[in-house]
Amino acid sequence: MGRRHLPNIITLARIILSPFFILFFCLGGDWLFAAFFVGLLFEITDFLDGLIARSTNRVTGFGKIFDPLADSISRFTVFLCLLWGGYANVFAIAIIFYRDALVASVRTVAAYENVIVAARFSGKLKAVVQSIGITTVLLVVMWHRHDADPQAASSGITGVIIWFVAVVTGASGVDYIKANWHLIKRFASR
Repeated sequence: MGRRHLPNIITLARIILSPFFILFFCLGGDWLFAAFFVGLLFEITDFLDGLIARSTNRVTGFGKIFDPLADSISRFTVFLCLLWGGYANVFAIAIIFYRDALVASVRTVAAYENVIVAARFSGKLKAVVQSIGITTVLLVVMWHRHDADPQAASSGITGVIIWFVAVVTGASGVDYIKANWHLIKRFASR
């Protein structure tokens, strides 16, 4: 693929690494170091692929479609594992999932209408909050990995963090819906 496609390769890496995160997280114990490392790679590569693409003028159609998909897959992989492990509330995770599904649908409607949905401040804030939240929660989970009941030892802290992430994420979804309501109404009236 070459240097021209480096941002796309980095984007694909997040998708490819996602099942490995699940494996490492579910193995637990010291494997949580590997899960944390992969989770950290998700966040670093999310930052890097966009930075490289914009700074070297390598923004591609592939990147425009697959970068948000890679973000959703990698982050939702982490959230699903946290839910499975008892570190997150199902309703908080549902808010995060519903927001991503709704915004993806808004982007699809916009594409159908030949309109580009611009990134919004709320979306950028959501990404930063999710990144910091995921990293912090994984650190807490890793810290308590050898406790007699790791889930009980850390679920209070992780629960608060995940709920904060869910509220910011949900607010971002509302912002995207409000900003693009005219497109949704026009599309629905056909």
